[in-house]
Amino acid sequence: MKIKFSSQQLGVAILFIGIVLRLIVFGQNRSLFIDEANLARNIVEKGFSSFFQILDYDQYAPPLFLCISKCFTLLMGANEWALRAWPLLAGTLSLWLVLRISQQLQLTGLAYLIPISWMSFSTLFVRYHTEVKQYSSDAMVALLLVFLLLRTRLHKQENNSAAVLSTRFYLSWGVVGCCAPWFSMYSVFVLFGIGVFVALKCWREGSIRRLLFWGLTLCSWLLSFGIYYLLILRFDLGKDALIDYHSQFSFPTNWLKASAWQQAGGVLQSILRSTFGFTFLAYLLGGLGLVIGLVHLYRRAGYLLIILGLPILTAWVASAFGLYSLIPRLTLFFLPLLYLIFAYSFQGLDRRSFSIRGKRLSFRYLLLIPIALLLPLQKGPEYLWAPLKIEELRPVLVQLNPMIEAPTPIYVNHEAEPAFAFYQALHEFHPYVNQVQSYRAKWDEYPAAWLETLPIDKSEVWLLYSHLISDYATGRMQADLQGIPKTWEVGHQLEAEGVIAIQYLRKND
Repeated sequence: MKIKFSSQQLGVAILFIGIVLRLIVFGQNRSLFIDEANLARNIVEKGFSSFFQILDYDQYAPPLFLCISKCFTLLMGANEWALRAWPLLAGTLSLWLVLRISQQLQLTGLAYLIPISWMSFSTLFVRYHTEVKQYSSDAMVALLLVFLLLRTRLHKQENNSAAVLSTRFYLSWGVVGCCAPWFSMYSVFVLFGIGVFVALKCWREGSIRRLLFWGLTLCSWLLSFGIYYLLILRFDLGKDALIDYHSQFSFPTNWLKASAWQQAGGVLQSILRSTFGFTFLAYLLGGLGLVIGLVHLYRRAGYLLIILGLPILTAWVASAFGLYSLIPRLTLFFLPLLYLIFAYSFQGLDRRSFSIRGKRLSFRYLLLIPIALLLPLQKGPEYLWAPLKIEELRPVLVQLNPMIEAPTPIYVNHEAEPAFAFYQALHEFHPYVNQVQSYRAKWDEYPAAWLETLPIDKSEVWLLYSHLISDYATGRMQADLQGIPKTWEVGHQLEAEGVIAIQYLRKND
């Protein structure tokens, strides 16, 4: 007897596997890396009211995201589990939402399975669903807004569908739109798409009264975002260091320069890589699928094109004006929308067939080819047997502690300083190393100059480096070490992923 599974049953099974995968990665309890540690320091050090002001350590995160994370640390302690609890919950909810949205869009067959499969096994989503950053929450809020709108069924093409709009609709969306940016700043892009869609729907149906009510709702959104901008956002947008760093991830505007085309190609490649995988085949099949999906949406469901496509287009326009960055982690909120557009290119094709030598074959067999080629490029399942590691400072500190028996100077490189500060002063099990006299270096300082300042009776020191995740960072460390005076020699050395601690002993000449 053959057992058949519906696409909805398979979707639930993939959802369950995706949740299990995230729980396993969450349980691996990797160390905080530089950006996580800096945000964690703000969460642990500050009170709730301070989250509605500028953060320290060049960090940015929405106030309500920080408030929720703070609550978890108060309940569970200042540790990695508590700090990553909300991103994990938001990521789990995101998986459920993308499945529910697929149902609202009435996707069937492979089209129904594509968004949940991509999102469940994406390396990017698995990582940020278990990381102390707001990107998981950003994606969840974006999906929640889309889901809430689709539940109203306004996207259906029937005439006078806007006639069902009630006072409750305007009030509820007024509250939702006012609160959303405080959970996720990037929700403004999704809200823009929703605002345009509902306004266009009312206008086409000739309802000036409903359009005026919707205009008042939009004004409440603008007022809330204006307050948010004045309190926090205008200061973050004006930081020169952030502007310089993210400029390479902006969509260019001066198309007369060859460099603009090169930068645009790099940005598009980055988005396709984040969405579909790291090969030319992924770019080709993924890009082709998106084009076909956009065409199908334009022909069959123009309103859905506004809801799903306008937030992405708005983000790109904002990046062209230097107001937004298309760096991969900041595109996380609209990647599920790309998955849904891509899935729409497969909608209904599995019910069609073609003929070969008189035999009718279903298109579903041809559709399996691009899926079979693209899905393995999502490397998330590898974390089931190979732990996700970025910068493992905590294990190095644990090994270092018993090796130091007397107060010993330790030079902490500026990129190791955030995590070192958190584990030494803020973690619930702090300090991780007891007998150290730490010197926390600035970005333009070098250990050779620091060694010259030590008293002659100091015969042992340690150098601590982190964030060694690129050839550039490793090269800078090696240049530092080459400058160490010849009066010092290497003793012990402790290493972990992205981290190294080196003992130097003064020579007895």
